[in-house]
Amino acid sequence: MAADALSDQSPVDADTPRLRRGTVTTAGMIFLVVAATAPLTALSSNISISIGLGAGTETVGYLVVVGALLALFAVGYLVLARYVVDPSAFAAFVTFGLGRRLGSAAAFVAALAYGLASTAMVAATGYFAELALASYLGSSPPWFVLSAVALVVVAVLGVRGLDIAQWVTALLCTAQFVIIVVLFVAVLVQRPASAWSPAGLLPTDPFSGAASLTLVFCLVCFGGYEATAVYGEEAQAPRQSIRRATFGALGLLLVVFAIGTWTLQAAHDDVVGPAAADAGALVPATAETYLGGWAGPVLSVMVAFGFLGAAIALHNMGSRYLFAMGRAGRLPDVLARVHPRHGTPAIGTAVLIALTAGILIAFTAAGADPLTNLFPAVSGITSLSLVTLMLGCCVSVIVARLRGQVTEGPWRTIVAPALAGVGFVVVLGAIAGNYATVTGSEHWVVAWMPLVPFLVAVYGWFHPGRASGARVATVATVRYRTDVTSSAPLLFADHPQYWFETARVLGHSAYGGSEIGEVLATSASITAGDHDSWYEAWLQRADRVAETARADAARGRSVSAREGLLRAANYYRNADFFLHADPRDRRVAYSYRLGVHCFEAAIAIPRPFEDAKAPNITPVQIPYEGRTLRGYFYRAATGRGEKRPVIVMHNGFDGSAEEMHFFGAEAAVERGFHVLTFDGPGQPAAVHDHGLTFRPDWENVVGPVLDFLLAEHGDIVDADRIALFGVSLGGVLAPRAAAFEPRIAAVVCNDGVYDALGAVEALLGLTRAEMEARWHDPAFGDEVEAAAAKQPTLRWALDHGLWVMGAADPAEFVRTYAQYNLLDGVAERISCPVLVCEAADDLFFAGDETSLSQPRQLMAHLSAPATLMTFTSDEGADAHCHVGAQRLASGRMLDWLAETLAAGPADPARAEQPAHPISALEQGGQQ
Repeated sequence: MAADALSDQSPVDADTPRLRRGTVTTAGMIFLVVAATAPLTALSSNISISIGLGAGTETVGYLVVVGALLALFAVGYLVLARYVVDPSAFAAFVTFGLGRRLGSAAAFVAALAYGLASTAMVAATGYFAELALASYLGSSPPWFVLSAVALVVVAVLGVRGLDIAQWVTALLCTAQFVIIVVLFVAVLVQRPASAWSPAGLLPTDPFSGAASLTLVFCLVCFGGYEATAVYGEEAQAPRQSIRRATFGALGLLLVVFAIGTWTLQAAHDDVVGPAAADAGALVPATAETYLGGWAGPVLSVMVAFGFLGAAIALHNMGSRYLFAMGRAGRLPDVLARVHPRHGTPAIGTAVLIALTAGILIAFTAAGADPLTNLFPAVSGITSLSLVTLMLGCCVSVIVARLRGQVTEGPWRTIVAPALAGVGFVVVLGAIAGNYATVTGSEHWVVAWMPLVPFLVAVYGWFHPGRASGARVATVATVRYRTDVTSSAPLLFADHPQYWFETARVLGHSAYGGSEIGEVLATSASITAGDHDSWYEAWLQRADRVAETARADAARGRSVSAREGLLRAANYYRNADFFLHADPRDRRVAYSYRLGVHCFEAAIAIPRPFEDAKAPNITPVQIPYEGRTLRGYFYRAATGRGEKRPVIVMHNGFDGSAEEMHFFGAEAAVERGFHVLTFDGPGQPAAVHDHGLTFRPDWENVVGPVLDFLLAEHGDIVDADRIALFGVSLGGVLAPRAAAFEPRIAAVVCNDGVYDALGAVEALLGLTRAEMEARWHDPAFGDEVEAAAAKQPTLRWALDHGLWVMGAADPAEFVRTYAQYNLLDGVAERISCPVLVCEAADDLFFAGDETSLSQPRQLMAHLSAPATLMTFTSDEGADAHCHVGAQRLASGRMLDWLAETLAAGPADPARAEQPAHPISALEQGGQQ
């Protein structure tokens, strides 16, 4: 049952070997991708062949077409990369949407392609190193000796790790760029402007045979494009790095190839003739003509180094595929071992090095030429394999969208992948129709080599491995005490908002929302004020906890799985907290969706004492003005025909319905209450799903919620005992609703708020009257921005508030936020009992020497029966909403509510007990 509640894309156990995180930067990823293409070599081979045998000078245009095709591919590819981080990138992505068998077939094909490609690059390094040494020294060791030296370099860097390899490849790539740029400048200076005319560069006959051949050679130039996702597990900021590196590498390669190709065209009156006569000599001959005789030998050296860089990059990709396949049970588990010091796939490296050595020894013993015998076979296999894998990813993201596994819009999950898929089908047809030209060989053995990846794929289909998967003016200072209180910062002393959010997560440990050790360990890797580090630290923690929970579920450990998923849900909720200055940042929706998914997966797992057919917690969709509001109904244990009191709970300015599980819902069910939590306009589900922003007339939100509650659960809910419970900004929203909604029998304000603008008054050092007099002045918005630049709490409130309040600028935010109050007699309209909670050291709503706290201001205006419940530092509960003391605070608030509603027994399992679960406490003793 536990496993049924989860995706069958269950990540690896926490104790399964992992590659070392944080070893590769975004720039390092880019260079590893670029190195795999060997830019100077691609210019000297594939592009030169395309000019001579393909579309001629139109090759530049076709490079742009291929760049556009790969950009379309990247749109869907990056959607998958947000959900899956695994070294077997293409294979993991195929698994995600198409299942383990197709994913396993893809893994074996990719491992074969990268293994053979790295072998060919090692052989080419020796071949061109021999030519370079012979041109400089007159003699040289044979190619296989130099290839052996290159293989040692590849092996050392493979074991040592990406932290070194990324900079070695960066150096090798930079050297190639320098040659291309120098040649470009020389041609630019020496050739007339007419030689650089763009006429003839754009495709004119895209359906010709020459065009299809050119598309193939141009696409092959971008081989290794998936390396960004292959290295995701080792990245410093996986999802962010993958996104940036993917488009960064594509843009860089496109610019380099386009400039290089245009340079070759401008250097010759008719470049097609020499390219057709000897494509391999086109670049060296051009370099010697415009740079001098020294350029030829230097170019040979650079080509050799280019092949070495490609060998390093492709080997690293291949070894990581072997590691991932061992980890997934598709190959022996020994391949999943990592180096104890460097955290690299040491066994995978050793195996790949051994296979490369074996192939090179066999070629040497047979007296075969690496360029004429090895390269044709490898080029055909790799081109077919990689294009097929990219096509598989396109199909996978479309299927995942249709199945609801991904939630991004149709452009990213349907249209762009479909267009890219059509392009890849065209390219596959072009490869098949021009196979001899693509491989450079008409030998029958080469012609039949595509059978090898097919047979390997069949083997992979029948060896899918284990059910495992993969896996961001003068203004008053913030009033924040530094004396010894429970709310004084233990971490992030200079950033009160960071500390408060950390304490908030810590406090949720009371009801299973965190582990204290996990929170402290996560916080240790965060730099105060660095929102990216906050996101990545919490995302990585959530990923890790979710992975373990899913593995527990797969093994039937339902209690552990449920507990882990609840913690992961809370950590995902916390991850994007400081990113809302740009709600379009994909990380915002990504972590939010994962949090909701984990929460709903957790509550779908019945606890041992629950009836699986009547779950304790069920997701609900509440009709609201033509849309729906997401929420959860918590069912307390009831006797037959028994109706119990119900609490309708909602969060505030920045919290979610899922978080209410830890903020009172679970505690209420323990005391025999039914509970309905929901996200109203401006709160996460409503703003993410429908773009609904906050509204001050909260009674028009609560009304439809109560209609739904009574219609759907009227048989078990006592309609005369409905309480409303609001947290944080909910401390003004809930009493506002109670003032106009007669069905509410009691209201809890955690904490009480009379005028929400009071929080802004404290931060700006201005009274409401002063703000009202100035907030239409264009300079007022600048003043708010200037204040936010100095105060982290105001900065966060403004960033988040612009989004959830639907405000266009800081001044409009202040004007909008000012509407959230109980002024003008609204507080006086409330007729039901009210519990007003107060935190002695509230970050937002505490008073000072000249003004009452917001809870006390509310108390002063209430005419209904009201109780002020103050939480103090001695109790460890004096922080905003009493974070860090959830059990104490929830207990007091809910016990007050039980007495006020004359609720049934606190222990639902003891139905024979009389009412008043806290009858031993003195009435009013907590006032």
